[in-house]
Amino acid sequence: MKNLSRSKGSAKTGDLLSDQEGDHRFDSGATVANAGKASSLSRLDIA
Repeated sequence: MKNLSRSKGSAKTGDLLSDQEGDHRFDSGATVANAGKASSLSRLDIA
């Protein structure tokens, strides 16, 4: 499984996208309010 997180700068929102099947297509995603910087997200934060 591969995950991508990105932040939207001053909007303090971010996106989390996940390719759970390994086929290079995102299977699920979420927009997260008050996400902070994408670099502060650890793979251990994703359950």
